[in-house]
Amino acid sequence: MTVRLYQRDPYLFEFESKVEERDGDWIRLDGTAFYPGGGGQSADRGRLHGMDVTEVEERDGHIWHHVPGNHFDIGAVLWCSVDWDLRYDVMKGHTAEHMLFGALQRIEPELTLVKIDITPELKRLTLTGPLTREHVEEAEMEVNKAIADNLEVQRFEMDREEAEESGVRAK
Repeated sequence: MTVRLYQRDPYLFEFESKVEERDGDWIRLDGTAFYPGGGGQSADRGRLHGMDVTEVEERDGHIWHHVPGNHFDIGAVLWCSVDWDLRYDVMKGHTAEHMLFGALQRIEPELTLVKIDITPELKRLTLTGPLTREHVEEAEMEVNKAIADNLEVQRFEMDREEAEESGVRAK
């Protein structure tokens, strides 16, 4: 299994890692800070040893990096860098999605989140349930006030079973 460095430190964007396997233009490293995407959130991009990483995906518990034209040898240690501007944009969109949906659900508890899309080009929530323009405007004011008040964002982890029992969305 690929060591998921992004889970330990989501702010890590430069690291060294060893090539464990190649499949054409796809590279598997022993550890990576590249997030493969999921739950509506886009994957990271960046560079491996100066070459562009154009896609990142998970396969059978391993994370693979698409690096067109690479000739990396198995065992080579590579300098890797995640595109920080893209990562940070998506991180902010992810946090904003939680804030906005939380505010909307406090206003209208019957709302259900169906899908999210968080990419550099698009930030979108798809919801079901009763929703009015007034609900959206009220939620927007609540979120903007939280941002203006510079409220602290807290991160915590719980196991999947506990999350599902408590009603927390789990990927």
